[in-house]
Amino acid sequence: MADPGYPFQGGIWYSPEATYKGTPRSTATFISDKVQDVRIDTGDVVRTLRDISSASVCGFVETGGDFTLHVEWVYQPNDDSLATFCVNRDSAGDLTSLYFEVVANEDRTNKTYYQCGGCKAKNFNVSARRGEEYIASADFSVGTVWASSAVSVTKPTATIADAQNGTRPYASFNAAGNITFTGGFNAFITDSIDITVENNLSDYWNVGSTSKIASIPGAQDITGSADLSLDQGGLTPWRQIADLVSDITSLEVNTGRTSGQAGKITLLTGKYNNLSVDQNVSGNTMMSSIPFTFKKLEFSVGT
Repeated sequence: MADPGYPFQGGIWYSPEATYKGTPRSTATFISDKVQDVRIDTGDVVRTLRDISSASVCGFVETGGDFTLHVEWVYQPNDDSLATFCVNRDSAGDLTSLYFEVVANEDRTNKTYYQCGGCKAKNFNVSARRGEEYIASADFSVGTVWASSAVSVTKPTATIADAQNGTRPYASFNAAGNITFTGGFNAFITDSIDITVENNLSDYWNVGSTSKIASIPGAQDITGSADLSLDQGGLTPWRQIADLVSDITSLEVNTGRTSGQAGKITLLTGKYNNLSVDQNVSGNTMMSSIPFTFKKLEFSVGT
């Protein structure tokens, strides 16, 4: 009898592919030492058929496979950060195609390796609240998934924390960094921040095949929000938003990770979308969750 699927017996690592659903790089990379959730979904693979002669389902028809992968992790910038592959485009506007190896029941006799090829990020999100760590998540369109009892791309040996000498290896909202606005008003009290990148992927299938043949990124939308203090009662942000003054030059989210190419997230050229000024009897400092839109996002080494 096979082992049941044990919780806390899983793993995930990834590698860029040479082409869409092509050969992955021989060396793989961990996403984070603290992956919170991994979900592989087949989508609907059949449709039901009916006939006027019976109330029962009379048959099934096979449809195109629309596999997806969801990953959620404690943000831990490293030299081959998954976040960069979820956002960065090449000169032709394309995203890097990735290969993921997902193992379940890893420490048991019976295990399954889900080998996911042709993965491109539909979206990427990173968020944090006061007193908590940064959490990143991404949803991927997957070209193909094979379930196997044997590994294909070898698991990395060293953890990210090992590579970073264990010094504050995780991005913490208060302890590990700061948030800075330029060309706009500064936030002296910030309770949370949330950034989302939508790649607006379009998947394509060929006639006579149930497998995806391409996944093409569309326009990139970069949105989010931050809880910002309304200093002086909100005079400066009100003028910034209501009077449509100059763009925000940049918003820098510095996670405090000084090793790894994605320790700082910089949003460039944007505007606040709206503002709500609320006074009540809570006794809290005047603050507002202000949504924003930016034109570009860049990753760099944290400071």
